[in-house]
Amino acid sequence: MALLYEKKGKVAYMTINRPRALNAVDPETLQELSQALLDFRDDAERWVAILTGVGERAFCVGADIKDMLPVLEEIRNEWWRIPPTVLRGLELWKPIIAAINGHALGGGLELALACDLRIAAENATFGVPEVTLGIIPG
Repeated sequence: MALLYEKKGKVAYMTINRPRALNAVDPETLQELSQALLDFRDDAERWVAILTGVGERAFCVGADIKDMLPVLEEIRNEWWRIPPTVLRGLELWKPIIAAINGHALGGGLELALACDLRIAAENATFGVPEVTLGIIPG
């Protein structure tokens, strides 16, 4: 599973589970995150969600570029667009906390910024490296 989704007490835990790719997001991860956010929205037993990444190296480094390469021309401007279900999930009345461990880069930083509260570990780093490729963040 690209996203681990656990429920403990009043808290829903959403953990991006792609440590070998520094928790880079691929289409499967986006789909699973969308579903988890909708589940959290509709779950009256969960009052808050914590979003994080597996391991200490990265919260999320954005889109998994290697997944984009085969169809780059077709999807150049569309692949990393946050799906409407994720946007609806992040616009909840329930709070979502980003627990940032390691790198939060590109779309991963945007994901953290979309949360209601961000708590960063001492080793957290933030950036938008896509600007070095001429890509405008957001």
